[in-house]
Amino acid sequence: ARLGMASIALTDGANLYGAVEWMKACKEQQLHGVIGAELWVDPRGLATREGGLGPAFNVVLLVENEVGYRNLCVLLTTAIFEGIYHRPRVDIELLRAHTSGLLCLSGNGETGAIRATGSESRVSVLGDLFGSDRFFGELMDHGVPGQAESNAEVRRLSALHGFATVV
Repeated sequence: ARLGMASIALTDGANLYGAVEWMKACKEQQLHGVIGAELWVDPRGLATREGGLGPAFNVVLLVENEVGYRNLCVLLTTAIFEGIYHRPRVDIELLRAHTSGLLCLSGNGETGAIRATGSESRVSVLGDLFGSDRFFGELMDHGVPGQAESNAEVRRLSALHGFATVV
């Protein structure tokens, strides 16, 4: 609020533990609060229990409305109780069934949907699931080696596939 921002998001890793208290704090400060979670997507399916995380990648899902909140709760519960293997995971089919009311950020860097290997297919799948109006390429600048190259890849794929980027 001191910085003059109107909205702010909180994204926990595979949970919503801080969401209620955080939303109350946002309301007290007259900020629009957005809640979400980072999830691992394993294209091999939830039954896979070999080869580590293999081709799994992370995305950030943000809640747009009540339907999205319910869908995110289903995804998180399933990831924790049925998809746990190294990390809580969902698969493409589960994600496909629960995209309504959710925005998807691509992730960025080594574990995100956009990285040097496989980024074209990941972006294609996520773009198909969420559409260009609810899928966003995530740009980051944490001073991490390789981040500039990763951001350049996000921008290239954004231009190619017609989705917006967020910082």
